[in-house]
Amino acid sequence: MIIAALIATICMFGRRVAIITSICAFAFPSTALVTLTSLGGSSITVPQFGLVCLFITALSSGDLAPKISNIFKTEASAQIIALFTIFAVVGAYIMPRLFTDVTEVFSLARSSSGRGNVLSTVPLSPSSGNITQPFYFLGNLAGFLSVLVLSQSRRTLDMVVAGLKGLVIVHTLGGAVDFVSKYGVGFDLLDFLRTAKYAMLIDVDVLNFKRIVGLYPEASSFAYASIAYTALMFGFWRIMGIPLSGFLFFSVLGCLAVSTSSTAYFCLFFLAIVYAIVLIKQSTTGYVEVLSVSLVLAVLLVIALILALIIFAPKLLEPYQDLIQRMVFNKADSESARQRFGWNMQAVTNFLQTYGMGAGLGSLRSSSWILTLLAELGLIGALSYGAFVASLFAPVGIAKPSRDRYLAGVRLSCQIMLFAFLVAACISSSLFDLGGAFYVAAGCAVAARRIERGETLYILWERGMERSHAPEVAGRAPA
Repeated sequence: MIIAALIATICMFGRRVAIITSICAFAFPSTALVTLTSLGGSSITVPQFGLVCLFITALSSGDLAPKISNIFKTEASAQIIALFTIFAVVGAYIMPRLFTDVTEVFSLARSSSGRGNVLSTVPLSPSSGNITQPFYFLGNLAGFLSVLVLSQSRRTLDMVVAGLKGLVIVHTLGGAVDFVSKYGVGFDLLDFLRTAKYAMLIDVDVLNFKRIVGLYPEASSFAYASIAYTALMFGFWRIMGIPLSGFLFFSVLGCLAVSTSSTAYFCLFFLAIVYAIVLIKQSTTGYVEVLSVSLVLAVLLVIALILALIIFAPKLLEPYQDLIQRMVFNKADSESARQRFGWNMQAVTNFLQTYGMGAGLGSLRSSSWILTLLAELGLIGALSYGAFVASLFAPVGIAKPSRDRYLAGVRLSCQIMLFAFLVAACISSSLFDLGGAFYVAAGCAVAARRIERGETLYILWERGMERSHAPEVAGRAPA
């Protein structure tokens, strides 16, 4: 409650501070505000409170009805996600009742030990997950729409960008403090923030390497966020040139390296391809920055150093070789991998046994976001959400778009972040909920595109005022 009171107090210091603070709240997923015992001990955490604060900020921004009307008239992504939300929330109530006992699921509902049913299946029936997951998704929808309402011009969009940068800073500091806790002082310096009723896997090691979890309940969720934040900072650094973003990129990259998460290592392979494409595209413009040359030289130096150690001091690298072997190449043979494979196969079974209609949002878990989407929301839900995702990556698509490099940079950076989120989720996310940061970044990408197109209400009003004040020439109507 202290964290919530602090956030609420800070939000009183103007719109910019409120937006930045609300987004930074996403960095505290292990901190609970309220524990709902009636829902099996589910927690309302600080990120949900941050979404509420962001929504309140949007409500108080003025001209709400015209802004919302303009958004739903002109923006396909808002139309799609609104219809999808109705479908998902209604389905969360109907589907578990329609298909009760028809299929067995790995339920999200907590057992007497306080954890979900991760080892055995139970017959499908309405559960607390069918309440909490729609609630979380409604919060994410509110966050997405709030960003669109608030980001009516480049100036207000910059507030959201600053909030995303602040989120990465807090996330990185959390990882650094946890690293010091594990390898320095020997006790958890962040323990007072871990109040949510989750299974806190914070004291786990792999081959004597401590798993870094930051402000998260486990290493995999910390790595999931780190992957996306690495992508965002790469865009801010290489595409936009925002100060400190290069330092933050390498800092979050360090968090990924020490997380000992297989998801992190697999995703870095895909993201490295994206990063290489961006760097190659920049190099073909004929302008090569000193920083780019320095980066290439630094990478070559690290490779040379590793090769030298392999040749002259191979024993120094043995612990790291064993770690990579365990977490990447031998991952499929681990107990965790076999358990997750079982979740995925059961999700496929759930999809088939519900005739492709889905078991309802919040009914089950798998080890892949795309399988959870299919098993919970069915083919119609998957296609609908796929249309929403496609709309987030849509180009500007007009004959004369804005040539503002800042807007294009924001859009591309957020799209890279969204891609990273989706790749990581498809590899290892057990829930449909992608998190508030995903939907804020989605709103930011769409808002930047809308400003480029000149579709926001602020820009339309501004153009209308220019026309109304333009002088009449030779009896013609104002231009």
